[in-house]
Parts: sequence; C-alpha cells; structure tokens
Amino acid sequence: MHAAAQAVFEQARQLHRAGSLQGAVSLYWQALALAPEHVDANHLLGLALLSLNQPQMALAQLQRAAALAPGSAAVQHNLGRAWLLMGALDPALAGFEAALRCDPAHQQAGMQRAGLLESLGRAEEAAAGFLAVATAHPQHALAHAGAARQLYRVNRVEEAVNSQARAGALDARLWADGRLGFVRAGPPTDRAARDVHSAAACVAGPGFDVMAELRRRELVVVDDFLPDPMAARSAALALPYPHSSANSSVNYPGRQTDGGHADATDLQRLANLLGRDVKWGWPGHGAYRLSPAGSLARSDIHADHDDTRAAYAGVLYLSLPEHCQGGTGFWQHRETGWARVPTVAEAAASRWGDYGRFLAAQRQAQAAAFEGLTSSRRDWDAVLHVPMRFNRLLLYRSDYFHAVMQVFGADVASSRLVQLFFFERLGERGE
Repeated sequence: MHAAAQAVFEQARQLHRAGSLQGAVSLYWQALALAPEHVDANHLLGLALLSLNQPQMALAQLQRAAALAPGSAAVQHNLGRAWLLMGALDPALAGFEAALRCDPAHQQAGMQRAGLLESLGRAEEAAAGFLAVATAHPQHALAHAGAARQLYRVNRVEEAVNSQARAGALDARLWADGRLGFVRAGPPTDRAARDVHSAAACVAGPGFDVMAELRRRELVVVDDFLPDPMAARSAALALPYPHSSANSSVNYPGRQTDGGHADATDLQRLANLLGRDVKWGWPGHGAYRLSPAGSLARSDIHADHDDTRAAYAGVLYLSLPEHCQGGTGFWQHRETGWARVPTVAEAAASRWGDYGRFLAAQRQAQAAAFEGLTSSRRDWDAVLHVPMRFNRLLLYRSDYFHAVMQVFGADVASSRLVQLFFFERLGERGE
C-alpha cells in the first residue's frame, strides 16, 4: 500500500465523516492519483459523488471498486444503490443480488432487493426476500411488515397475518398500515331470499331495474344485522375520531376513528352473505365515522377502489331511528355512461384521457361543506338509493360509483354514524 496515498485517504475519510463532501472528493482523487487500485478510495469516492448528485461519475468509481473487490458485499450493495438512483432497475437488482452472494445476511441489500422486487410487482420473490431478511434479523420490524404485505398479495394469508403480528410486536406503529385478516365463507345463505330483501330495501332511479343493478354491484342489504346495536353504538361513540377532512387530506365528510374495530363474528357473516372467501388489510377497515351537518369534504360521488381488486365495501348504519336520514346512493355518469371505474381504454376514449383526470375533475382542491358538493350530482343519474335505517348493513362492489346521500345532526348523539368495512376476494391476486 502506498503510504502517502493511505495518509491522504485517511484525511479524505475524516472530511467525509464530517460532511465536508467537496473537500473529501478532492482528497480521494489525490489518493487515487497515487494509488489507482485503492479499493476504499474508489468506493468512498463513489459514495461521496452520489451524495453530491453526480451519479454518472459515482457509478464509474463504484464499478471500479467492484472490479477490484468483487467479494465485497458493501461495494456491491452500493453499486446497486447507484444503479437504482439512476433508474436502472435490472443492474440495481443485480448489484443487490451480488451483495447477498457475498454476504447472505447483508441487511440493507436484502431489504433493498425485496423492496425493488415489490415495486416491480414480483410479489412471490419479494415475499421470499423480506422473509430471508426477517430470518437473518428477527428484530427487523420492517422486514416482517414487508413480508406480510407481499404474502397477503399472493394469498398466503395465514403467513401474512403471522408476519404482521411479529412486525406489530416489534413496532406498534406498523399496525396503522391496516390489520391483515381473512375469512373463509361458510355455508351459503339463501341467495333468492337475500336478493328479494335487498331489492325491497332499494329505491331505483328512473329507467333502472333494481334487481339487475343490485346484482351488478353484488349489493346485499341486511336489516337488524347486530344482535346488540346499542352496545356497538355506545362503544363507537366512546372512541377518539382523529381523522378529518378539516385537518388532513381525506376526502370523506366528517370525522373517523382508526380502523381495526371489526368484530370477527361480523366479518364471518359478511363472507357468508357474499358467499366468498375474503381478505382485508386497508387502514380504514372497521373504522367508525361521524358526519354531522356542515361536515367538510373534498368529494361526493366516488369509487373506493379500481376494478382490478374485486374489492368490496360495507356500511353499517348506527344512527338512531329518529335521526336516520339519507343513506347511500349509487350513480351513473351521464356523459360517459360509467357506473363503475372505467377501464384504461374507456378512460382513454373519454374527453379526460385517463381516469386520474376524471377523478381530479370530481374532487375539490380544498375541503368545503359537503352540502355544497352535492350540486355536482346534476352530471349523474341516480341508479339506486339504499335509505338509512338503524342497524342496516349494506355490502357492495366498491369500484361502482356511490355517495353519502346526506350528512346531518347538530351534535355527536344526533349525527350520521356508520361503521365501514373494506375487503377483497381471497384468491383474486397471485393466481
């Protein structure tokens, strides 16, 4: 080792650690002029150049370091990082995998490889990657959480729930991402009787056939759903309601609790009513929402999910009988004929060009009184209306356009109160 080069390198590293990047870079170059094959000088110069937003120059130095030290996990990992910052995903993945061949327990390379696979939609491989990190580093909460997300996507739901439990035990904040769960449907309910009751509970708009429309939406209405709705209502009103369009980016009118309040028995009944195995993981699943008169919101008619998830929503009305007003309405856009989220081709053929622009046109930039937003309904045709009734549950495909019909109440006791459910078919992804 060239002694003078090593001395200059040590000075450069001290400046680098102190955050003096320009000075460090200058000294790294001086060290390499004396000893061009100094691995650490090439390596750290590459990292300093990355920090200075000079990825092309950084990449050259990191490639040089990797050629000199192909067995260094740290060098291979940082080479992968450089490729990733340049948007070159395949070389980035190769860099992380090279690092893991050098050191299978390399935590950062393992997490970045799994995260990249997740972003590429390669869920099975991403799940295996996160699980490998979690096995090597059992206290790594984000590795368990990542495994849970990807296992859920590929319908390995029992493993997903277990991984999330490990993540939540290590860092309780991770529960806020939405508690994962699943239910297998039990014996089927009487479909004919269920549909007759659901149709009787709905009011169809002019020109729409109620039975045909509820079947399109897989809409189910169940009255007297809870055995003790007053106990559920009291428990709901005792909870904090931290989420509101008045202080965050949410679109709905009113205030909402955290999710996670769905009862296991109720969820089993939902699956039985739909006749489908279902899974869930949305943060708002099981939340309660209060929507008094004058509630602020950003949107009125909307869909909860796109049509690729085969997703469902449920609303349980918990306002007292003497306060019940409005309900839930389902709509069809007059200009386009869309009753549900359009396909990419349908959106492209519209004057908006894509669904995102259509959504933006339906949504307010700033929260406003919900009662004022309903003026936009003149662009829509009313298809179905499910009136609010105490202890009434409705389930429906959440890619169909729908809206709260009315907000009401002067105080907590008289305001619109509902519990919300969001879930999707078990088996729709990863098949």
